[in-house]
Amino acid sequence: MRPAILDQLSAAKKAKLFDELIEFLATPSFGAWPKREIEVRVVAALYEQQLRDGSLSVARLAEELTVTRARGRSLVLEARTRLLSRPEDRAETLATLLKRWPQVAQVDESDGRLRLVVEDPFVRDLLRNHAYASGIPLDTSFATEIVSLRWSDYASLLVSVLPADEAEEVAKDLAGEQETLAEFDKAMKKWEKRSPQERAERLLKLGVEHLPVSTVIGALISAL
Repeated sequence: MRPAILDQLSAAKKAKLFDELIEFLATPSFGAWPKREIEVRVVAALYEQQLRDGSLSVARLAEELTVTRARGRSLVLEARTRLLSRPEDRAETLATLLKRWPQVAQVDESDGRLRLVVEDPFVRDLLRNHAYASGIPLDTSFATEIVSLRWSDYASLLVSVLPADEAEEVAKDLAGEQETLAEFDKAMKKWEKRSPQERAERLLKLGVEHLPVSTVIGALISAL
């Protein structure tokens, strides 16, 4: 069992956090801050690095602070919003998500859409706001933590957060994935009645030709 966050801190770190909290509570005057703001401040102090780099999960915070998942999600959202208040920090966070999406997303080959679980509520709101402002539709109708969109819309999103000198080439590459996914699905339909082993061999061959490795592995597991 993982030790609680306070048990992981050194005595010097605890003393520093205590001093910072006392200073915060006494500014501009003692009692001026509402309970909610104090809670968010404490969470930001305890998990600052994990909140900044996006490595803190809602489940971990809820477990360590003994709060509900809903409350943990709210605390993560508010704490990250305050820590990453600069536009450049938000742009970098969004670009990081979009760049790694093809490697971690699940691809539904029936309609060529990307589906990704985005647990971090801050990043999810960031993604939605940016997409809506750019006129790009996102689908979260199935579950709020699952984001779904077309390959072409993903290309548009990624291009919108990249430097101009990278955007054109990336858009060209990603737009082509929509066609290769369609080709992959069409070819696999011819092998629907074959044995799992034969389908697996075909998956590997087609995947090398058309799809990212992560997609091939996921399809291979499903076929077996």
